[in-house]
Amino acid sequence: MSKEKFEKINIEDILREDIYDIDSADFGWQRDVESHSIISFGYIMSYKEAGDTLIENHGAADIMMFAIFFSYRQYLELLLKEVYRKKVNYDNELFSEFLHRVGHDLDKIWKETSDIVKEYLNGYNFKEKKINRFIDFFGKIIAIFAELDPMSFNFRYPTDKQANDSLNVILHINFKHLKRAIEAIDDIMYGVYGL
Repeated sequence: MSKEKFEKINIEDILREDIYDIDSADFGWQRDVESHSIISFGYIMSYKEAGDTLIENHGAADIMMFAIFFSYRQYLELLLKEVYRKKVNYDNELFSEFLHRVGHDLDKIWKETSDIVKEYLNGYNFKEKKINRFIDFFGKIIAIFAELDPMSFNFRYPTDKQANDSLNVILHINFKHLKRAIEAIDDIMYGVYGL
């Protein structure tokens, strides 16, 4: 009698510390290297990479759209929150107040961070016209995500807490163009959150 897949899996292997290969990940060592940025980088970059990978290998866009859109939305939210966190020099009290003020609301997050993004870009000696064009572009991308998923709920769950459809719209998302837009943002913003 052949075994089912679940019968062939040793559950203890999932969290074993002595298995090191390309399919294993370690968390915790980052705290010994640097207190904030390497961990934040992992969160931010992993959501961008997840969106990229899903687009490149999706095969079923109508099904994968939820994970793709959520991954990119989460990337943008974490990126902007990191912008604020760096601005307040990782002051936990100020950052906590900010998090309570904005929650997951992308419009609020953008309103509180767009000027900070401008400051960073000024520090990289970008010309004012380029900064303004980038801020306009970035703001339009935020507006798309904020309209479709204002509180980071609509692409994670099929219904809201009242059992209403999360997305009650007819929607077409061109993933190739979405990925290009996210890459354009990351090309410039990587210098803010990257290592």
